[in-house]
Amino acid sequence: MFREYLEAFRVAVGFLTVIPTGEARVSPPHEMEMAFSLFPLVGLGMGIDLTILGWLMAKLASTLVAASVLLVFWVVVTGGLHLDGIADSFDALSLGKKSDERLKIMKESTVGTFGVLAVVLLMMLKMAALTTLVQKGAWRAILLTPMIARWSVVFLAHISEPARIGGLGIMAVHASTRKAITVASAIMCGVLVLVWPAALLNLLWVVPMLVGISAFWRRMVGGITGDVLGSTVELVEMGVLVVMSML
Repeated sequence: MFREYLEAFRVAVGFLTVIPTGEARVSPPHEMEMAFSLFPLVGLGMGIDLTILGWLMAKLASTLVAASVLLVFWVVVTGGLHLDGIADSFDALSLGKKSDERLKIMKESTVGTFGVLAVVLLMMLKMAALTTLVQKGAWRAILLTPMIARWSVVFLAHISEPARIGGLGIMAVHASTRKAITVASAIMCGVLVLVWPAALLNLLWVVPMLVGISAFWRRMVGGITGDVLGSTVELVEMGVLVVMSML
């Protein structure tokens, strides 16, 4: 069982980051289920790296430089995949009139004006929140944010339907079983209770937000896609950082 979860964790890291995890292969359904249940652990690992890097940079440079380095590292370690989801999602909403048109736009590799604007505005908000958190020394907020956002992917996929046959959307829906969301939720809540119980208050708005996102995309394109999952990670991260910066 330990080896199975270790392999599933490797799959989860490869799915969520650009960190090399060995030879790529097709994972069986039960392994993907286990991998999705470990998404919060991958987020926690990212949070630990960000916290250590931010603390060191705050000692060596100004608050603005430290926050800038954090944001760059955050984007690099994920390969910008989630930002691509933001860009494609906003382009689809702005340019597509019907669900099939929106799905077609999401699959295109080009990025339009609305997608660029969405990415720029989101990065501005994240940068402002990170600067405030670094200035306050609120390292627990930076530690926990990636974990909450990766849990959100599992929860969103669990309550949603895929927009198309094939792709990341249907794979995520099938992998986010009741067992996967239970394990993922237990991991996240356990860490939050141990590190910062007050951070659990974020769930009071994150959960309704995810329910709203699921309903919104069901109406727009019939369900979720890989781009929707990626954009959700970014939106939740931004929201949590902004809320934490105000505490």
